[in-house]
This record gives sequence, C-alpha cells and structure tokens, in this order.
Amino acid sequence: ANFPEMCAQPSVCAGGLAFCCSIDCAGYGGQRLCPATGGLQVLLCRDTRLRSCQPQPLLPLVSRTRYYVSSQLQWRWVEIDMPEGWSEIRFNYMRDGAVLGEDQAFIGEVGWSGSKLADEACHPCPEGKQSVAGSDRCSHCERDTVWDRSTGGCRECNSNEYALPGFEQCVPRPVCTREDYVAKYEECNGNSQKRLKYFQWLEPKICQNQGISLPSSTRVECEPCREGLFRPDSSGSCQECEAGKFSQGKLNEKCKTCPAGKEALRRERLFQWDEWPEGMTTGCVGQCGSHGWRLRTYMIDSGFHHIAPAQSWLQMAVNLTAQAVVSFSYDLLCDAAVASFNFSVNGIDLPLEHQCARIPSMVPKSAHKSFSVSLPVGLQTLKWSYYKLSNNPGRHPMDEEEGDTGPQTAPNEHTDMARVWAITVINSEQGGASSCTPCPPGTFSDSPTSRCKPCEAGSSSPVTVGAGGVSSRWGARACEPC
Repeated sequence: ANFPEMCAQPSVCAGGLAFCCSIDCAGYGGQRLCPATGGLQVLLCRDTRLRSCQPQPLLPLVSRTRYYVSSQLQWRWVEIDMPEGWSEIRFNYMRDGAVLGEDQAFIGEVGWSGSKLADEACHPCPEGKQSVAGSDRCSHCERDTVWDRSTGGCRECNSNEYALPGFEQCVPRPVCTREDYVAKYEECNGNSQKRLKYFQWLEPKICQNQGISLPSSTRVECEPCREGLFRPDSSGSCQECEAGKFSQGKLNEKCKTCPAGKEALRRERLFQWDEWPEGMTTGCVGQCGSHGWRLRTYMIDSGFHHIAPAQSWLQMAVNLTAQAVVSFSYDLLCDAAVASFNFSVNGIDLPLEHQCARIPSMVPKSAHKSFSVSLPVGLQTLKWSYYKLSNNPGRHPMDEEEGDTGPQTAPNEHTDMARVWAITVINSEQGGASSCTPCPPGTFSDSPTSRCKPCEAGSSSPVTVGAGGVSSRWGARACEPC
C-alpha cells in the first residue's frame, strides 16, 4: 500500500512539549502541528477457528513499531507479508480530534504478488458454509438456519429455536425478560423541558414473547446535561462549555467563567448511554449473540447469548492534551470457567484486580469495581473485551478436546456479561470542564483558559517565603523574572 508517511512520536522544543495532532510549542490554542486530522491503520484479517484481525507495522521506530500513523505529506511504501490461504486487508481511518487539514487519508496504489488472478476450477465449500451460483467465496448459513451434514445445505431451525450466522446448531429461544429491551429517549424539547421515553427490543431479538410486552411510551423531564456541558436557551441538545468555562451539570445551569490564576481542565465523563459517543465503536467476532456491546441507558454491557468461542469488544479513541487519567467503573456477571474480561491500551493488556468469579451465584451484582490508569500525551486507543471461552460452566476451555465445544445451550444472560457504568477521561481534547483549579507552580493564566501556560525561560511563578522556607505559589496570574 502506498500512503503518506505520518508522524510517530512526541518531540520537544523550546517552551514546552509538542506532539503531533495536538498543541504547538507556544501553548494551547495555537495552530495545530499536523496538516491532517486523522490517522491510518492497516489490519490483516484471517478466518481460522475464530476470526481475528491484527494491526500491521507501518512506520518502524528505534524502540518500537508504529501501528497507527498520522500527519505527514510524504508518500511511503509499506509491504505486508501474507500467509498462505484466504486473507483480508482492512484500511481503518480514525479521526484524532484535530481541527485543521483535510480530515482524510490517501491510498495511492495497492498491489499484490504470489496469487492467482482466478481459480482454475470451482472448489466445494467447507463444511458449515454455503454459496449460490456465481459466488466468489462461501458464507455461513443465514440467521435461524444451520448447516445440515446429511443434505449438504442449510436447514431452518424450529420456531422455538434460533441461530445466528456462524452457529453450528440451533439453540432454544429463551423467554423474554426486562433484560431484552431498553429505554430510548427523543431529543429534549427546549421549550417544555420534556422528552419522549419509549422502549425497543435489543437486537438481535432472539427471545420468545411469553406474557411480556414493551412498556408504553411516556413524556418525562429532560435529563441534566453532563458535567462540563450546558443546554442553550430553547435548545434540546447539550453543548460543551467554551475553553476557560465550566459547569457542574445541573438542570438549566449555564457555564461559568474561571478567573485568572485558574484553569478549567477538560474532562470527558460518560455515564448516560443513550447513544454511542464520538470515537467509540463496538463489534463481536465468533459465534455472537449480539453485534457487540449494547446501550442500556445507564450502563453498557457486552451482550449475551454468545456461543464459545466469541469476543465482544468495545473500543474508544481519545486524544489527550496533557498527562491524563482514564478511569472506569464496571461489574462482571460471569463464571471464570467460561468467560474472561480484558482491558488494554494501544494493544497492551493492563491487569484488572477484579475478574469473573468461580461461582456465578456469588457475583456481587450491585458492587461496582473501579480501575484507573495514567496515560501520556497523544492519541490513545482503549479497548474492553469480553471473551466467551466455553459453553460448559465449571469446565475450563483447556479441558475441552479440539473441536469439542460441548452442548450448545442458551447461556444464562444474567451471569454471562460484563457491564461498564461510567468512563472518565481527564485532559481529553473532547468534553468540558466541571470546575476551576489553581494553576500549578511554574504555570500561570491571565485570562480564562482550559490549561495554564508554563512560565517562560528565566521566569517562575511567584514564591512565598515562610518559616518552612521558600515555595512556589499555586494560582499565579503572571510569572516573575528570576
């Protein structure tokens, strides 16, 4: 693939730390360093027992390899070694939050060698897959159908059974419960301060309606905006406070201005899950009972009814303007013998203290656990993954023989999921401020700002002389020459 070579790591210059696709050396609010506003990632995908996609190295560095690159105008050739068999190359473009540039990636040429232009003969589909006349590849049976060895084709499931694409057997349909639908809201009416609340079945809907139906719609009060946001007069949607202003998320609260000597650090806090926020994506690979993580109004979950092996993943891209802290609260309703939960940053797994329990009935369903990590400046990719490892409670997947996944029965959705309740990112390029904090020693602010500026060389923030010695002051409005 031939595409622009892009920046790979931070660089230091006089006056401060600069990095690609964020601030300049003079401080915050100046021109962006990068002429583009996004980055390119190339994935090599393979269909083995479980479909997997791995990022490919694009820009080798001395100490590491760059898998995500952004913001250069020089064309660069990249070669990828392909394994034997069928493979898929995916080009992912991710927006990193910068405001200048054309906000696009360019691919000048794609080529390959070592493969045939066309098959010399038709080949039978592997077991479990089918095709129609003229197909260039085989596919799984459609929804609610499975492969039948005796006929060599797909057969329909009974009315009280279901199957999703890729399932090997029909599975009994569970009875619908309140876990199978979710509340939805229309946009707030700025005049009446009301919004419509209605309910929808979670997709894909696989349960049977037996004595349960969706609740009726009703009009309810508008929810307050999140911290750092406000709702303009006669407007239904919340907007971020301007740089140097803050709000605490109260109903009809307007943004307040931070005085000189203080900063309004941007913080993105997600705890209302009516729609997916910008930069967040989800999906599932394997025999999945849902299309990935699901919005549940007050939390998100990894979905349920997954058949092993399956991975339900949630990914979030954040652009950090300074040393930052990312934290989230979660709980796990799962059996350690059949599932696991994982969190990673830029592809590196971070150990979680709390994992799936050995006995599902002992899972504390009301106890939310928390996790936080400090991250450096720049673009970071956060990923939450829920793995369904086995279909047999009490039986570890390593004990199963090759090709033996055990009886495929409907999993218990109440003890077969991970849930995330809130995610907070401090010093994110997105989000608003919820408070004003004094400028740290060595920095100052003389006007409303989202980040105090460092004192220039040869100067410092004012100092206080006391019995304990000399110390720099917090909350400086100006710097003094040395």
